[in-house]
Amino acid sequence: MRLRNLLRNTVLCIGLAAGAARAQSLPSIDSVVNAANYQANALGADGWISLTGANLSPCTATDNTLSTKISCPTGDVIVTANGNPLKLYYASPGQLNVLAPATPGVYDLVASVNGVQSKPRTSTILASNIGIFNNYHLAATINQNGTVHWYNNPAKPGEIVSVYANNGGPTTSTETVQAGPQTVMIEHTQTPDATIEGQPVPVLFAGKTYGYAGLWQYNIQLPDTLPTGAHTMQFCLEDKCDNADVLVAP
Repeated sequence: MRLRNLLRNTVLCIGLAAGAARAQSLPSIDSVVNAANYQANALGADGWISLTGANLSPCTATDNTLSTKISCPTGDVIVTANGNPLKLYYASPGQLNVLAPATPGVYDLVASVNGVQSKPRTSTILASNIGIFNNYHLAATINQNGTVHWYNNPAKPGEIVSVYANNGGPTTSTETVQAGPQTVMIEHTQTPDATIEGQPVPVLFAGKTYGYAGLWQYNIQLPDTLPTGAHTMQFCLEDKCDNADVLVAP
């Protein structure tokens, strides 16, 4: 629940107001961006993307079941990629958050509102294109004690923290582990290169977050010598990098 609330407070539920007040009935997609960092050329397979524009939905709603349709009182919202429906999490007049296709490639994205379709927006989806979920550049992070990392709740030097990311690449291996009474399958993905203030830090786990679609998790250990304050973390996969801040206090 803490993680779900954390992500709701970062970017997954942020509705942009662009075009929302216009009364045009024809939906239009103005841009397609990485839902974690809003970069236009940073789309990755099976990750979250945001479509921004006008008249994309007649209401503001979320769907935790991640169905391929969000129903509003005055019409349904559907997004397709090359004709195939995508899973939706969030809809508003100015923004839609959808799960990208699992296969890399070039896709024509179309938003449909009550049967009225937008013009296609062509986008390239890569195998990986890392983006760190953040709120005003503070990384979406869980501290070692299981609490949400925030301005009034920083991490301590030497602690292990979990940083949450988008578009971290495909599963490379799996393992079955016991989590309390449950047996769960953990999906491991490619390990990124991680630095804090330019200094390498160990990545102890890289994989998909169990129970959350389109969400990657990187467990890193903070250096013991980090001084109090905000520090820039950077994660790189191949030639794609993204950064966000972590707060540290004794």
